[in-house]
Amino acid sequence: MMRPGNGTTTGDFHAAPKKERYNSVVIQWFPGHMTKTRRQMQDTIKLVDVVIELLDARIPMSSRNPDIDWLVGQKPRIVALNKSDLADEAVSRQWEIWFRSQGLEVIYTNALSGNGLKDIYKQLRALTQVKLESALRRGRLQRPIRTMVVGIPNVGKSAFINKIAGKAVAQTGDKPGVTRSQQWVRIHPEIQLLDTPGILWPKFEDVETGLVLAFTGAIKDDIMDTTELAANLLARLAVLYPARLMERYKLQDIAGKNGMQLLLEAGKRRGCLIAGGEVDLHRISAIILDEFRGAKLGRVSLEKPPMVEKKQQKSETKPVHAPIQDTGAIIPEEDASEENCAPLNCASQNIPASSQDCGESPDESGMKE
Repeated sequence: MMRPGNGTTTGDFHAAPKKERYNSVVIQWFPGHMTKTRRQMQDTIKLVDVVIELLDARIPMSSRNPDIDWLVGQKPRIVALNKSDLADEAVSRQWEIWFRSQGLEVIYTNALSGNGLKDIYKQLRALTQVKLESALRRGRLQRPIRTMVVGIPNVGKSAFINKIAGKAVAQTGDKPGVTRSQQWVRIHPEIQLLDTPGILWPKFEDVETGLVLAFTGAIKDDIMDTTELAANLLARLAVLYPARLMERYKLQDIAGKNGMQLLLEAGKRRGCLIAGGEVDLHRISAIILDEFRGAKLGRVSLEKPPMVEKKQQKSETKPVHAPIQDTGAIIPEEDASEENCAPLNCASQNIPASSQDCGESPDESGMKE
C-alpha cells in the first residue's frame, strides 16, 4: 500500500483493509532514558507528599501510565484532567465520578490558560493538612508541601509546570521526553514541585490505546498511515458524535458506512479532488485530523469510564484500522484546518495541510504542549 505522504489517491484503495492485520500490532517504545526515569521515580516519590497525575481529558485511560498505581502506592494523588476545554463536559463529569470512586481527587485544568491551577493549591493543602499538623506537634519545623507531576509525553506537563510556577522552569518542546532532568521548583511559598519526565509504556498492550493516542496527535503522523488513521477517527465519531460529523462535513447519510467511505464522501464535499475527479486522500485526511485536534467539531471525548462503557450497548461500526508502527517519537498536534482545499493545489506549493483554502494561517487551537 502506498504511503499517504506520497500522494495517495482513491485509486490506491479498492477495498477497506482487513481488520486482521491490525489485531497483531503491538507498539514497542521504551527509550533508555525512560527506564532510568522509572527507577528515579521509585526513589524520589518517597520525598513528596502528594502526586499530581496529569492526563489528557479527552482520553483519560489511554493517557495514563499503567504503572502509576504501583509507583505511587498509597501516596495521596490528584488527577488533573488537562486540556479539559477540549473534552466533552458531560463525559468529563463521568470520569470525575469514576476517579473519585477510586479514592482520587480530581481537578480540571488547561495548562495554556491556567484554568484550574488554583484548585491544585487548595487540594494540596487539604491532602497534607493532617500530616503537616502531626509533624508540628512532634516539634518538627514547618516545611513546604512537596509534590511532583507525572504524565506521559504530550499531555502538557511542561506547559502545566511553567504556568503553575509563573515562569519557564521546565523545557517545553515538540519532542517527547523533552523534560528529562529532575528539578525542584518553588511554585508557592508553601509548595515545592519536583518535575519528572513523562513515562510511556514499555509496550502498548492493545491497539485501541495506540489508536486514540494517534487521534490526538500523541504519536507522530509521519510514522502512521494518516489516511487509515483519519478513516478510523471518522468511524468512531460517527458513533459518538454523528450529528456534529454530518454537519461539519455536510454528509447526507452515515448509517452503515465504514470509515473509508465517510472519508471519501468528506473529501468530495470539501472539494479535495485531483485530476480525474478522484479524492486526494492525503489532503482530506490531514484536514480531518487537524480539525479534530483543533476542536472544530466541538468538545469531544473519545473514551468513557469503564462503568459507563459496560452500561452502553456497543454500536456496530465498520472501522478501517490503521497500521501502527514502532513509534520513535511523540509530538504535539498541529493547529486546526478550516475550509476545504479545492481552490489551490496545496501539495505543489508545499503549503501546510492546516491552512484554509491552502492559504490561511493556522489558528490557535490550544493543543500544543
